[in-house]
Amino acid sequence: MSANPESHPASGSEFDRWVRAVWQVVEGIPPGHVLTYGEVARLAGMSRAARRVSLAMRRAPRGRNLPWHRVV
Repeated sequence: MSANPESHPASGSEFDRWVRAVWQVVEGIPPGHVLTYGEVARLAGMSRAARRVSLAMRRAPRGRNLPWHRVV
């Protein structure tokens, strides 16, 4: 069983770039709209990493004010 590299962001700076991409996607969700974790992952460039979106959201600094409630 081989892992799909697209579904596992690398550690270090590559993962940090992906985390920032997730934050940008979430910040761009307009009021009154929602995206699924899978949609956020796809828009951030990692289509098979939906479960990692929650990790990226947890890593957001307190002052970031991400509209996390728009991700379902």
